[in-house]
Amino acid sequence: MIGFILGGSPNARIDAVLREEKGYTYGIRSSFRPRAVGGSFVTSGSVRGEVVGDSVEILLDLLAAAREGFTDEEVRMGSDYVSGTAPARYATADAVADEAAALALEGLPLDFPTTMLTAVRSLTAEDLGEAYCAVVDRDLTVILVGDARLIEPAVRGRTPFDVSVVSN
Repeated sequence: MIGFILGGSPNARIDAVLREEKGYTYGIRSSFRPRAVGGSFVTSGSVRGEVVGDSVEILLDLLAAAREGFTDEEVRMGSDYVSGTAPARYATADAVADEAAALALEGLPLDFPTTMLTAVRSLTAEDLGEAYCAVVDRDLTVILVGDARLIEPAVRGRTPFDVSVVSN
């Protein structure tokens, strides 16, 4: 649900600023990619070349601001979306079979989707704030793909990270 609030919908924080307010991107999204052991938090998308420096700086500010927490309205909207759209994910026999196989591979019970959705509906803004801070640490890795001659000078000095260029 945090991924939805940050960058999983047109109403999400990142889209609201980078797409709707600034017009820098057609879309950008955030998601958690859980694994049996560990996982990752990823924000990805495309921005216009001439605003890459501004975009990276704004994105990093938005991700840092999430450490201050989420609003009750964001939590309600996220919960409504996640629980309201879940049934559509299981609309075909193929999708149900895929989910059953994934649950078996992860060692989860077949009622996990129902249990998870019940838990989602009971989450609070405090729960999400604590979870974000526990899972998304401050040591981020930023990967930009494109013309290094344009990107490197645009981001150098605008992020707290060392900038290095990797050529293929």
